Amino acid sequence: MLNIKQWKLRYKIVFHIAVIGALTTFFLVFLFINTQRSIIHKMSQQKAELIGSVIENSIYSYMKAGNIETVQKTLREISSSADIKGIRIINYEGKISHSSESDEVGRMVEPSTLNKMREFLSTKDQSNTIFKMPKSTILGFRKIENRSECFGCHSAQEKINSFLEVDIDHSGAAVLLQKNQIKGIIIALAALTILSFVILRLFEKLINRPISQLKDRMKRVQEGDLDIQFSPLKNDEIGSLAKNFNRMVTDLKKANQKIEELFSKQMEKAEHLASIGELAAGLAHEIKNPIAGMKGALEIINQQTDISDPKKEIFTEMLL
Repeated sequence: MLNIKQWKLRYKIVFHIAVIGALTTFFLVFLFINTQRSIIHKMSQQKAELIGSVIENSIYSYMKAGNIETVQKTLREISSSADIKGIRIINYEGKISHSSESDEVGRMVEPSTLNKMREFLSTKDQSNTIFKMPKSTILGFRKIENRSECFGCHSAQEKINSFLEVDIDHSGAAVLLQKNQIKGIIIALAALTILSFVILRLFEKLINRPISQLKDRMKRVQEGDLDIQFSPLKNDEIGSLAKNFNRMVTDLKKANQKIEELFSKQMEKAEHLASIGELAAGLAHEIKNPIAGMKGALEIINQQTDISDPKKEIFTEMLL
């Protein structure tokens, strides 16, 4: 397992930049994609709502004029747009009464669609339109209320005559979104690369290079070069470190000079003491030679002196 604490400072910086950059890129791409998707869905919903409003007003006009047969033609003309998959008018039982596709008239809608319509009626939502989004399609359901224009064909007791379903195909916009996603990812990666390069260059210039220079000078000081100084100095943390380094080298040089002076004095003193020792040894030698002769003479005298002689004891003590 990698131990990041043992990495060099440069590799730690690169690693953290990569992680932060990747997370930032992922977040921005995710935000961009969701924003684009929301915009597409919102625009499709607005289009479905606008088409539903136009068709609803057209139906009321045809009802008022007694020309309900024209509804089928109107639905077909409006659905000729490339991104409109279909338009249907569905009664409460789920039967398609009018459709942009003639062969759908009289059929029953899928149970899921019917349940969605009835759920729409049972909710307290005051809006006239709801939306369902299966895959690349947005289904808009709009209530067609029972107005006075409709009383000729519908009972005045009914509040809702039917539902208008508008199917909007946003697959084209989805393809465009996918292209924009790829562009967005490429731009994000390019921005991350440029940002990483700029940060690394700044790190190299402002931190790594001064630290390397300081490290080299410390090595030279360790080898004994006390005349080295760090320059140029800047008014930042590295500059403060360099000033302290220069001060330390200066103090170390002064201390070294003082030690050399003390050592020189001690050597002079030692030489002086050594010369005195040699003189003392010479004097001792000069003194020792006559004393040896005198001792030899005393030994002879002591041997020749009779033991009963009182002087015998004195000679013996002198030889001890």
